[in-house]
Amino acid sequence: MNTLGSQEWFTNSKRLPFTLPSTACVLLISTMAIRFAFLARRRASLTEIRSPANSPIFLRAGMRPSVNKPRPWIELLLNISKNQCNRESGNTSGYGAAAGFCYTALDFVMRASPMTERLHHLGYPIYLLMLSAVAAYAVLRLPGYLTNPGFLGSLVFLQIIVVMLWRFEVRFFPFLMFIFLMAGADVPWLHSPAAAARWTVLAVGAVGGLILYLRRKPFGLGVFHLLAGFAVLAALVSAWESAYTQVSILKAISLLLLCLYGSFGARLAVSRREEAFFATVLLGGEILTYASAVLFFGLRISWLGNPNSLGAAMSIFAVPLLFWGVLEAKKPSTRRQLVFALGLAWALLLSSYARAGIVAGLMATLFLCAGRREYKMLAKLLAFVVVAALMVANFFPRYVSNGSSLMGFVYKQGESRGVLGSRKSPWEKTVQSVQEHPWLGTGFGTSDTSNSVESGTQLSAPTTETAAGGREHGNSYLEILEWVGILGVVPFAALIILLLANVGIVFRKMRTGSVLAAPASLLGAFVLAGLTHAFFEDWLFAPGSYLCVFFWAMAYILQDFVPGRDAVSNKFPGMYSPFRPT
Repeated sequence: MNTLGSQEWFTNSKRLPFTLPSTACVLLISTMAIRFAFLARRRASLTEIRSPANSPIFLRAGMRPSVNKPRPWIELLLNISKNQCNRESGNTSGYGAAAGFCYTALDFVMRASPMTERLHHLGYPIYLLMLSAVAAYAVLRLPGYLTNPGFLGSLVFLQIIVVMLWRFEVRFFPFLMFIFLMAGADVPWLHSPAAAARWTVLAVGAVGGLILYLRRKPFGLGVFHLLAGFAVLAALVSAWESAYTQVSILKAISLLLLCLYGSFGARLAVSRREEAFFATVLLGGEILTYASAVLFFGLRISWLGNPNSLGAAMSIFAVPLLFWGVLEAKKPSTRRQLVFALGLAWALLLSSYARAGIVAGLMATLFLCAGRREYKMLAKLLAFVVVAALMVANFFPRYVSNGSSLMGFVYKQGESRGVLGSRKSPWEKTVQSVQEHPWLGTGFGTSDTSNSVESGTQLSAPTTETAAGGREHGNSYLEILEWVGILGVVPFAALIILLLANVGIVFRKMRTGSVLAAPASLLGAFVLAGLTHAFFEDWLFAPGSYLCVFFWAMAYILQDFVPGRDAVSNKFPGMYSPFRPT
């Protein structure tokens, strides 16, 4: 981009109204981020400054003197700089001097002392002045950058990422799910930016979770995580056999990022804060239900895309979550609020006429009620579902057959084609593709098109998102068999079997009364609903789908609440587990 001199820029009056507001916006956001960082660091250092080891109050309380340690990433930088300084101590080059200077500066800034306390008050105006100078230079010399929406959006997005990383365990999981949800939603002003940013967010979550795990090691890894590694390896091997190797490798890398985040980042979000985590998830379920109800019933807008997407979100996420909240609610007012939200969720699910979603929602409900022996609650809920189905069929009819509008919940393309008429053709094409590529498949994330099934010459790279050239599989298990072949599907099948075994263990513990208010029942309901729904839809192994990200995050967290697994509670005494003996 060509730079403009100050005189030339001032003569261009058309740029001024756009450049100055955008510069002010970026300056304000940067200032808030810097101020937030200083305040957080100041709170971390005041413990030692205000409570010295020789303080009478400190000693009378019987507390150990606190050692002000820098945050893990700062300590990592200190160690790297110190080691580099030691290695370069005998070197007279500028590299060794720079390493020593970095260590000295970091050590001086991050250690708590009265000087550091004064620097907090002095440093903020200095940084604000420096930032203002940089912004003024950008306005005068590089006005094109500050009038570029892409550059400004990237800058703001980078600052948001830094804020989310500041308290990774608390903020990153809701932020990740929001980005992926907006990427799959039909919101014009959020869909495109979220779709472009979701892979960056997932990569940051995977790397950030891995770094925190290596620093703290609060939990262990077990067989499930080993099988997930073999599944990623199988996806990468199948990618080399794909006609679209580059596309398939990128999709396999996205699967790797998802597995890394599930193994570390998602589990860190629950560690030592189970109550807060599930309360946040429950709040997200209520918000999603209310927003969908207002848009769908009030404005007739299907913001989640097609009806199947609405049914999937309600059946896999909202219905199990809200019903679990009703069972666990202690206050009558909270219970009434959740009952109302659950009724809206079922109304949305039935209004979508998504048969896979209805079956998945019923399976999750049956799992929770039968496991907790809540048979009266199950009868009441089934009665409500029947009444709601009659009302939906009356006010929002979809298909009328033989004078009964209820047939719309059973048949999608008419009685003549049968109950599974809409799934029969995709299943047949997938089976035929598996017969043509039996061992290593067509490559992870790439499939035969409808024409290639007949000719066997042309391949495409579809995803469960509406990519050009993609085709529907109608079954996630047949889809992964086509992608990776008979050899590559073994670790994926083992993962599914292990998940079903975990759900069975949770159900058995629920039946024996070992789990009273445990999140394990909710996680089991999530997993069971997802596995049921995946039998009729092909999202289970598509990392670009918000359903896939949410499902596998819950599946990884479930491992920490199942006895006999290498769980968090077995490695870390502070981690809550409903199965730990008291």
